[in-house]
Amino acid sequence: MPVTALETALYSKLTGASALITELGGTYIYNKQAPQDPPAKYVIFQQQGGGDINDTPIRERNLLYSIFGIAATQEAAAAIDGRVDTALHLLTLTITNWASVWLARETDVNFSELDSGGVTRYRVGAIYRVVIDKTN
Repeated sequence: MPVTALETALYSKLTGASALITELGGTYIYNKQAPQDPPAKYVIFQQQGGGDINDTPIRERNLLYSIFGIAATQEAAAAIDGRVDTALHLLTLTITNWASVWLARETDVNFSELDSGGVTRYRVGAIYRVVIDKTN
């Protein structure tokens, strides 16, 4: 399965976006879960669904990833989301043994939650569709 290669490619694309790293104040980008005491601003990405397309003999995958900017204010989270959007929407990924066919923002997401310390954190981001096919 291409999950590790795809998630490595997403991480590389995000950490390579200098405007995003500047907005965050560092490479605070995490796959699936942030550390227990996260920085003030960070990005979380994780697979939400999808799978094989199975409409041709070529192995193709159509996957959904949530990617959120997380911060103490909605404005800060939205600014992070804007940088993520610039880094990903309608661009390509470099994925080992796979070709990037489509990468697009599809569904906006905006909510808040209390962290374990009772602090409100805002999540602003989107669900991105990633379509890839096997190259070898």
